[in-house]
Amino acid sequence: MKSVTDAGPWTSRPARIRQQGAPMNKPELEFPLHWEYKIIATRTDEAFAAICATITAHGFAEIPCASNVSRNGSYVTYTVCMRIESRDQLDGLSLALSGCEGVKYLL
Repeated sequence: MKSVTDAGPWTSRPARIRQQGAPMNKPELEFPLHWEYKIIATRTDEAFAAICATITAHGFAEIPCASNVSRNGSYVTYTVCMRIESRDQLDGLSLALSGCEGVKYLL
């Protein structure tokens, strides 16, 4: 039986813990790429219109498709796929979508 101190080769490496407030590294992505957003928002016409307007304002013609609706009908998940050309475009669109009226989560 192995002891707790003989847990394997990974125990000899120091743990990497991100300090509070330290910036997280963004994963390296190769552009252009196809990106799929999952947008969880309130189930209102205003929220859908705000999401569509934001996508259009960033130069895209895609329209989000509604998929899942919450149990009580208050929230809906929209899915939209698009071709992203750069990290700046991805970050700008993500920031704008997350700030839309009614958007609760952006995945």
